[in-house]
Amino acid sequence: MDFKILLLALLTWSLACAAEAEEKTVLRFRETPACQGDVVHLRELVEVAAGKSSTIDRVLEMPMGPAPRAGAAQVWYSQDVLKHLELRGVHPASIRWTGSDQARLERVQSSEHQVMASMTPAFVQERTVRQAAELVEQALSEYLTLKTGERTDWRITAHIPTPHVSSMSSRRNIVGVGGGSEPWLGEQQFVIQVRYGDEVKNLSIMATVEFPPMIVAAKRPLRRDEVLTADALMYEALPKNSKADVEYFTDMDQVLGKQMRRSLSTGLPLSDEFLGDPIVVSRGEIVTIECVAGGITVSTQGRAMGGGAIGDLVEVEMAGRRKLLATISGPMKVRVAATSRPVTTAR
Repeated sequence: MDFKILLLALLTWSLACAAEAEEKTVLRFRETPACQGDVVHLRELVEVAAGKSSTIDRVLEMPMGPAPRAGAAQVWYSQDVLKHLELRGVHPASIRWTGSDQARLERVQSSEHQVMASMTPAFVQERTVRQAAELVEQALSEYLTLKTGERTDWRITAHIPTPHVSSMSSRRNIVGVGGGSEPWLGEQQFVIQVRYGDEVKNLSIMATVEFPPMIVAAKRPLRRDEVLTADALMYEALPKNSKADVEYFTDMDQVLGKQMRRSLSTGLPLSDEFLGDPIVVSRGEIVTIECVAGGITVSTQGRAMGGGAIGDLVEVEMAGRRKLLATISGPMKVRVAATSRPVTTAR
């Protein structure tokens, strides 16, 4: 009889323990605890691993204490959490803790602050963007000169994020330059140190770096009507302030034998406006006039009434003051087709 009573007591105690275990709420620290406001709430620090309780659901919203400052962190222990729960009327016997006994809670920006931080200026003047780009490109050029030991006329196109344009539009705000990699050409990633008030930040800037194109330029002063030879020419970097709508020569062979239409100073680039084919017939010269009819060519003499290069039309005067339009075919030589008409001179 005593044995049955003892067995019944043990069974009752086991059921009570099981019921008590089932009623317990299991808590644990969150994997990455974080808060956004000025106050830490329990739900930001812990989570319910098992069990349901209306009391716990309500207590999860309770404040635990002041939050760390932005960018800082706090270390919380499970004992501290249980003590806060007990102070708010949660019996320790109804809680079971699992997992780590401590956690590191950090303060992060709220979604509103993140949006504010990612916003860009509503109005950025084109002049400000251009000024910032020029200053950054100048700083990068000096940096590349220092790194390579050569003063090259680098062609740099900097891609500046809009939020940083205003800060980089002032020379005094650009503190230092770093980054990039040899051979320093193509797409490069640089680091620009920019001053924001009393703080200096490192900003990553992408830039395209190229060598300037080489063009044909005057090695010495070139006179009008001078026929160009190799000793009068050289290759020079295309100036940054060169006209965009002017086509320059990149191969010296393109201009050899051409004749200057205008004078040009030393070091200046050659373009079409300065050059032309050599003048082979001048006004007043005696020229050979070839008259072509079928397979027969008859030559005579005449006087050129104008000048020009090969392929140009020129008026020539034949014997008896008869005038014709002829095509210049070579030095002091023109050609007239049999169908050419005399030039009528107005009286």
